Amino acid sequence: MIIRLRVKNFRRFNDQTFKFYPGVNTIHGENNVGKTSILYAIEYVLFGRIGHFRALNALMSAKARSMGVEIVFQGKDKRFYQLQRIHIIPPKAKTKVLGHYTLKMFSFDPRESKEPADQYLLSSDFQDREELLTLKLQEILGISHKLFDIAIHLRQGEITHILEGSSKLDVVLGITAAVLTADELRTMALMYEKETKALGVYEETKKRLTANHSEIKADQKRINKELSVVEQDISELLGITEIKSNIEKLRQPLFNAHKKLNQLSIDLQKNNEQLIQNEKDLSAEISESGSVDKMSHLISSSEAECNQLQLKKEAESTIQKKLNQQQRELDLKRGDLMGRIKRRESLPNETGAICESCGQVIDTDHNHKEIELWNKDCTKIEAELATILSQQNKVKATLSEIENSLTEQRLQQQQWQSQKKKIVLLEQQNTALKNKNKDLLVKNREMINSLREAIAQYQEEIKCLEIVEKFRPVLALTIPLKEVNSKHINEEGINQFNNEVKQALQALTERFQLSIVKAETELASLQQNKTRMEKENKTFSSKIKALEAEIASTQIKIDEYRHKLLSATKLRNLAEGFKQIQTQLRDQSSTVLAQKTLQIYQQLSLNNKALKKLTIDKKSYSVQVTSSDTNKAMPAALSEGGGHKLLLGIAYKLAIGQVVGPCPFVLLDEPTYGLDKIRKNNLFNQLNQLDNSQMIIISHDIETSGAHIYLQRQGKFTVQTESSDK
Repeated sequence: MIIRLRVKNFRRFNDQTFKFYPGVNTIHGENNVGKTSILYAIEYVLFGRIGHFRALNALMSAKARSMGVEIVFQGKDKRFYQLQRIHIIPPKAKTKVLGHYTLKMFSFDPRESKEPADQYLLSSDFQDREELLTLKLQEILGISHKLFDIAIHLRQGEITHILEGSSKLDVVLGITAAVLTADELRTMALMYEKETKALGVYEETKKRLTANHSEIKADQKRINKELSVVEQDISELLGITEIKSNIEKLRQPLFNAHKKLNQLSIDLQKNNEQLIQNEKDLSAEISESGSVDKMSHLISSSEAECNQLQLKKEAESTIQKKLNQQQRELDLKRGDLMGRIKRRESLPNETGAICESCGQVIDTDHNHKEIELWNKDCTKIEAELATILSQQNKVKATLSEIENSLTEQRLQQQQWQSQKKKIVLLEQQNTALKNKNKDLLVKNREMINSLREAIAQYQEEIKCLEIVEKFRPVLALTIPLKEVNSKHINEEGINQFNNEVKQALQALTERFQLSIVKAETELASLQQNKTRMEKENKTFSSKIKALEAEIASTQIKIDEYRHKLLSATKLRNLAEGFKQIQTQLRDQSSTVLAQKTLQIYQQLSLNNKALKKLTIDKKSYSVQVTSSDTNKAMPAALSEGGGHKLLLGIAYKLAIGQVVGPCPFVLLDEPTYGLDKIRKNNLFNQLNQLDNSQMIIISHDIETSGAHIYLQRQGKFTVQTESSDK
């Protein structure tokens, strides 16, 4: 039921609000005042369009670029709703319009308050589509646009057209759904049957795929078996390569001990070589120079002779000193005499000469005698000096000979000392080398025992090592471990033992390295094979997975086709059932509609008995009437007069509303057009008594009961001049 309607810029209305009440609401006004526009506004706000208006901007008031309609109504659930719809012409646009709508619900009775609705349900601003609004209105009001056209809005001049039938009634009455469903079911059945023609192909495809799947599975099983063997071999080889460091640790003490023994053996050999060379040098030195005792005797004899020469040298030196002393004394004496002679010769030779020193008179004769005497003494001194000089030369020659002898003796002593020292050093070296040789022998013997223990420990650890058995002989070390007599083993025995161990360790190293290289080579090859097999296995798995997926999808198709084949049979059976339903619905609907139409017609025509019978065609829904006078069935559109056809059309439309409905309201545009005054009054009275919650009628007659709305032109717009609910 409609509570109120507000229109703005809609056709002739600038901004008007109309209230409606239960029962009959009559809209009055002169021609072209805009009465029908109110009914258009109701259709526009509910469905967003009006049947015969193609352009929405044609509904806008003159020069307006927007329009809006707001309707407040009560739904089947007895709740109140508000629907607003507007259309706007955007700036610079000429024909394009943009529409918006909002559907709200009241939490109160809007007839008692002017407050707007307070709960949003749908809105185009929330991206809600028009289809959602259509479904929501059908849920709230129970009407669709087709039902609105057929049974709710009775348009002026078109009421009697329904008597000729309408294909839309199949849709309104739900029969179209049955027809369409039957056709759809038959179409689906045919489509399924066409699709199932490929069923045999898919079944053959599944057989081929299953065979391929079995073959690839067998190949994968073979590859997995080979891969298992390869992985086992890889595991063994990895075990060999992985314990490489462990074996190195086990071998290291052995090699360290042998390294020490080998070094001691080398040291012993070098020491022996040095000892032999030292003994050769000592023997050659003794052969050339003599023994140490001989050297000592020679040195002692030389030292004794040197002592004698030293004593002789000292004696000659004493003589030389005495001669030198005598020479100095004579030289002094001669010098004194020569000085006297020189001074006397310098004195005056005249008689009576005075001595400058003493002042006495010089005796010339006496002076000459003394000079002569002093010259003799000088001559004598010179002779003595010559004698002393000769003696000095002899002593000097003797000392020179003694010094040469001493030098020769000392040089000889030095040579003999050097030879003695060399012999002593060689003897000391010989003793040290012999002692070192003894120590090295002891150390070699001890190291031999240590090496023997290291060998025994290695062999024991190799026995306990978790390795592949075929690799164990590679690590074996075959060396005789008999006790070594450390007291009697000589250098030859040590060298022999050392060489045996060296050869055994070299053989072990070569075997080990060769085995590791071989294992790593085989491992690389096996890993390549493993990678290839894993790749093949992965390829097989991918193929198997793809085949299984293809088999599964093929099976799904097979199941789908089998299901569709079964469904096609069921659909054809259902189509036959819907065909029967269609016939039954049309039979029932046409019968009920005929009864309702006749009943309403009789009410509207004051129980006029002119019609004996009224039927509705099951296919076209056209009305057939049987007159009481002629007792002959004729189409109502041809047999009846204008007034009766109008009443029959109204009755038919109202009957449709009652069968499909109940309709929340009915809109009648000039339903009394063509009726006489009695029929008009009777029609209004009967409409008031019909079981319809609300009717909105456009009429020029004001003697009707119920609510009234009066419209009048004011300039370019239409306004409501009066409204009454009585």
